[in-house]
Amino acid sequence: MSLPPRHYFSSLLVAFAISTTALQPVESAPVRDGAVGAELIAEPTSIAPGKPFTVALRLEIDPTWHTYWINPGDAGYPTKIKWELPEGFTASDIQFPYPHRFVVDSGGFKQVGLGYITEAIHLIEITPPANLPVGKPISLGGKVDWLMCDDAQCVPGGVTLSLSIDVTPEVGPPADPELFAKARAELPADAPTWTVSAAEVGERNLTFTVTPPSDAKLPDPGSLVLYPEAGGLIDLTVPAHFEQRDGKLVLTLPKGPYFQELPSPIAAALISDAGFSDFDGRHALRLTDAPAVASSSPATVADTANDAVSNSTDSPVNDRSNEVSDDGPFGGGLLGYLLAGFIGGMILNIMPCVFPVISLKILSFVSHAGDERRKVFLHGAAYTFGILLFFIGLAAIVIALKIGWGGQFQSPIFVMIMTAVIVVLSLSLFGVFEFGLKMTSVGGNLTQASGYGGSFWSGALAVILATPCTGPFLGTSLGWALSQPAAVILIFFTMMGLGMAAPYVLLTAFPALTRRLPRPGPWMETFKQVMGFPMLGAAVFLLWILEGQIGETGQAFFMGALILLGLAAWAWGRFGGPAASGKTKNAGMVTIVAALIGAMILSAFATKQTSAVETSDSRPIAEIIEGHRKAGKHVFVDFTARWCAICQTNKPAMHSDETAAAFAANGVEFVIADWTNKNDDIYQFLKKYGRRSVPYYPLFPADLSKGPIELPQNLTNGIILDHVEKLADIEANFPPAKN
Repeated sequence: MSLPPRHYFSSLLVAFAISTTALQPVESAPVRDGAVGAELIAEPTSIAPGKPFTVALRLEIDPTWHTYWINPGDAGYPTKIKWELPEGFTASDIQFPYPHRFVVDSGGFKQVGLGYITEAIHLIEITPPANLPVGKPISLGGKVDWLMCDDAQCVPGGVTLSLSIDVTPEVGPPADPELFAKARAELPADAPTWTVSAAEVGERNLTFTVTPPSDAKLPDPGSLVLYPEAGGLIDLTVPAHFEQRDGKLVLTLPKGPYFQELPSPIAAALISDAGFSDFDGRHALRLTDAPAVASSSPATVADTANDAVSNSTDSPVNDRSNEVSDDGPFGGGLLGYLLAGFIGGMILNIMPCVFPVISLKILSFVSHAGDERRKVFLHGAAYTFGILLFFIGLAAIVIALKIGWGGQFQSPIFVMIMTAVIVVLSLSLFGVFEFGLKMTSVGGNLTQASGYGGSFWSGALAVILATPCTGPFLGTSLGWALSQPAAVILIFFTMMGLGMAAPYVLLTAFPALTRRLPRPGPWMETFKQVMGFPMLGAAVFLLWILEGQIGETGQAFFMGALILLGLAAWAWGRFGGPAASGKTKNAGMVTIVAALIGAMILSAFATKQTSAVETSDSRPIAEIIEGHRKAGKHVFVDFTARWCAICQTNKPAMHSDETAAAFAANGVEFVIADWTNKNDDIYQFLKKYGRRSVPYYPLFPADLSKGPIELPQNLTNGIILDHVEKLADIEANFPPAKN
């Protein structure tokens, strides 16, 4: 049957409408946070069971703002996605386009960043299960987090995105092929026949050698730049100038200011403005020092570039844990973590590390209870300033040296200095000698007129002694904070300081509260002397830490140094006062000088001694865990350190007969990872799981496709047994393994 011409025209219109509707992009609604808008876009119009497909995360960035590459440069962190996928779906690591270099000038302080301006399109490959039902749409989504910066500020951003896509017997056609072609063209192409190697040249420089195949068409070396995927290796402020030597490209650059060691394997992006003609004019290549695992064809970069990144799980690049998770304290997010830092700082006041100092600070408040309001306020302000200043100083050390919380206690010299200070303060509390005219606060009456210096140093000492403790709220929060940009670390540590100082700010703001304290009297001198004993207890704790670092011989040398230090303190108290005669004072000074010199000599001998680390195996911790799991064992790991007070209080629960029986009955291997001394292997492992401090108690199932569940920081037998019981249903109780 023939149709009139107008019906032909109508049929064509309907067919055109159907076809254009079918090819509409499957995408989430764009969501904006601050200077960045984000959306998810699926490449196909429908998906099929068991067939991988690609999703694009498109970030639209306001002018003057930028987001970051895998290696963000001097500061920053890369974009992350925490997926919420239907059961059986898996997602690859996020893929990053090649970066652009930019300079952030914050009031004359310049930092070089690597990242994106205007737009960044990140590709992710998602694989549905083979048994996915056809005909029913599914929803894909996740929490996206990024850092956005301009010259004035850096702001963490994040949104939750989701899209719905149909399931059909075969994968549908692409709806926006130009967008995905553009995104793939901006990914560094795999170059399996190219290699890059790196070597240290002297103490200050690194040399990168790029070896192309003999028939490669090289662009002008002057147009080339190279950026390692691992951060902190090179000084990005120095221009890159490649030299051509015997068919190779050689680049020598100064080490970065916080360089530690070269990672293995090495991976880097080689970028050319002119493009690489052997790779269809692509502007970037991804090079490694292990070409055998690279793709054999640069045309398949969308599939293979991700595999290369995913397989580099030992690289520091893939160990970043910068996302602001909704699983964090108080609902997650920046404000939730800062609130946890504030409350954690308050709780530090009752931790055993800090108690000797805090008890004497309360004594100081008692002594000032009858003073005028202004004087009480100034003492509280001085104490608070000491806390805040030293917390900020500690944050600066953490940022500069990239150490974890309590990391300074991994230095035997620091532990020895702290032990000596505490012993001297204890002797002063016992009345062996006194700072100034009267010691009414720990830290000494450094300003004889008012004692405000003593209040300041009380706060400072409290902060230093607090660092071996974490306590409730601080474990996960510290791990998150120490992986953030410098500004966020500084804010977090300031919040901890404000929390620690809060009770004393309250007392100074409301002096009427101090009137509820006991009245000053002779009991204060007795109380002061009694407090010398917990102070000595803190010294014993530090000596035990030190024994794990320098061994029994080193500890013996240092204890001899402490005896000489005590002799010097006694001589000062006995012969150094204003009542001593000239000859007596001279004899006392000779004794003091001789004792101090002897103490320094013995301390120097002590630092040269070593002690074995108390880890149950000398192999890398990841290798130990994987070995037990491959043998069919579950693994419980005690990440501990001698300087961690909470770690010691948890030992009885971990080493009880009930725990040992439960481990044996359920096939759980108990592994100890001792971080008393500096150990970069343990540090990188903790960093991978979002931690920068101990204690940390993960329980790994034997199933390698599953990640660990984490026990809380304060353990009991019941808590351990409850978590061991979860091994009965690994599929339900354990999350997927991290890539």
